[in-house]
Amino acid sequence: MKKPTHRHSESSEASTTKRIDSSQKRADDTLTDGTLASSSEIAGDSKAGNRKELPLGIWQVVRDIDETRRRGKVAQRAFQTVLGRWNRPGVPADEIAVQEGIEAQIAAASLGYKPLYFDPWGSECSELLAEELRMAFPSDVEIHAVGDYLFVYRNEAVRPILDGDAAFYRPNGEDDPTAIARVSERGDNGDLLGYGARNVLIPLGARVTVKNEEGYTEIFFVSNPAEAESWAAVRAADIEVYTGRPETILIEYQSGETAVADHPNAIL
Repeated sequence: MKKPTHRHSESSEASTTKRIDSSQKRADDTLTDGTLASSSEIAGDSKAGNRKELPLGIWQVVRDIDETRRRGKVAQRAFQTVLGRWNRPGVPADEIAVQEGIEAQIAAASLGYKPLYFDPWGSECSELLAEELRMAFPSDVEIHAVGDYLFVYRNEAVRPILDGDAAFYRPNGEDDPTAIARVSERGDNGDLLGYGARNVLIPLGARVTVKNEEGYTEIFFVSNPAEAESWAAVRAADIEVYTGRPETILIEYQSGETAVADHPNAIL
């Protein structure tokens, strides 16, 4: 069996780090570097210290908590069946954090809360995982193994994105799975993943990290700096609803250099 792989890339550029925490708000309500952030309340203008609710235009939905957790556990069992060493006693805490992030993202994508789940698990693993998920998920969830990739999505979630720029996503009239695989292979699937940036090469891209209570990274991605806070909160909500635990968001704004994702769940 081909071993699943993820592409990593390290970044050493200078950055400005903003960490915001609604539970540790300063008395004058300003926000400065070094304060911690909760995904339940994200700052609006960091200089003015104004707070805002997530814009309605940013993938905002009412989530079914019970069904999210049920589907996340379905994903967990699928990975345990195929990979064995997955979210079990004895697995290091940092690996479990990533694995829970993946379970949460699959649950969110299957319910339409996140447009697309994608990871390159290798052709054989992806096929086996797809088979396990198809047996347990409703028929309106699209589950595909294409080459090395596993995709989970709902048509009504991805089609507005694909059809919104058909010249980019479907230049030759490709169907949904082919169009998604095409842009994923070349690293242009960030909007489909719900990250707020088509790829990691966005100028001055903001690096978003979502961590659990123990400080372990669960997801990492690059976003448009103008919308990074909103997209970070929505993606953190994918995990919070699944695990029932609060998440911490770290957003790093780059100083004139290209952001490069260095985590398995980043835009690949």
